[in-house]
Amino acid sequence: MEASSPWGRNHRTGRHLHHADHRVGRPRLATIVGLDTRLKVRSKDPTIGLSFWASDVVVLATVNKNMSKWMESPLLGQFKAAAKVLQDARANESFAQLGSDQRQIMEDAFKASKAAGKPWQIYAAGTMIGPQATPNFAALPDVVSAAFKPSLQAIVDGLHNASSFARQCTAGAMFAVPWNSDGFDGFSYERGLILESFKQNANNPIILGGDLHDGWAWTLFDGGVAQSGTPVAVNLGAPGVTAPGWGRSLSGMFQSAGRNMWDFIHKSFMAGNPGLKYAHTKDKGFFAVKATKTRHIAEWCLINDNASAPASPSYTTKNYKDARTAGRVTDPYYCGTSLVTAAGSKGSLAEQASCEVVFQT
Repeated sequence: MEASSPWGRNHRTGRHLHHADHRVGRPRLATIVGLDTRLKVRSKDPTIGLSFWASDVVVLATVNKNMSKWMESPLLGQFKAAAKVLQDARANESFAQLGSDQRQIMEDAFKASKAAGKPWQIYAAGTMIGPQATPNFAALPDVVSAAFKPSLQAIVDGLHNASSFARQCTAGAMFAVPWNSDGFDGFSYERGLILESFKQNANNPIILGGDLHDGWAWTLFDGGVAQSGTPVAVNLGAPGVTAPGWGRSLSGMFQSAGRNMWDFIHKSFMAGNPGLKYAHTKDKGFFAVKATKTRHIAEWCLINDNASAPASPSYTTKNYKDARTAGRVTDPYYCGTSLVTAAGSKGSLAEQASCEVVFQT
């Protein structure tokens, strides 16, 4: 892939404020913007003081084991009030990761890109914009086939009865309180501003990110609302290589599900997050992207030490130095999924049957 990067006048290396137009072959396909979300502007309060795990939602879920009472008065009102406290606090208009100057840099770059007819406007983000609640175990039996429903209902009932952590997760999903205030879930007002700008000033916005340690893909709606609205963007999350994620915490809870364990875990996240289109907490790795004038393809390349897992030996090598020189990876990997966003259909994410990204060798 041939690429050129003429830096704009707003490029300030020391402050990590920069944008670049990347030319991929001919004609120009995309504008890529990278901004600082950690050093210059970030408000400390959401990360330090607005944790879901320290909230009254978690307290209520911990002490109230009988979940059949959750949707009855007075407990329902208590849950809703506790959730609203956290939701309102995170919507503080003064909280920012980017700030007005950086948001303007991105808006100007994307507006010019749209006017130039480039199909893709790509934001390389340090944190995730997609809203993510904890997994909704209570809804899990309703999203599997009828054959699995009775046994899975028994598993879920047992989990909720025995584990306060399971109840806490389900409560977070039921009452729409995302768990990670360090990402844009803790900066929901600014998230709304960013997505409104994308809606007005971009043809097909794609957000590339990470920081959540597992593999994710969202359709993002205007206003930052998780469940509804007009689709305005796609957010893709890389799983990382060594960082621990949800899999370690949840795998032990579903051991009795056997080979269906990971499918159930991932479906529980989908049940708790209507905008979430892909979830993978089992294997680590990275995603690779490919863009044409009509399609943006994202594929999750996952590393698995299971010898029976699909592998791509022609693109791997055991020697790290050789791998760096040749542009290869050092472990066999398999393609977890291939998601396609169609130009002209903002926020679309369609899974295709086979993977197509090929690395240069």
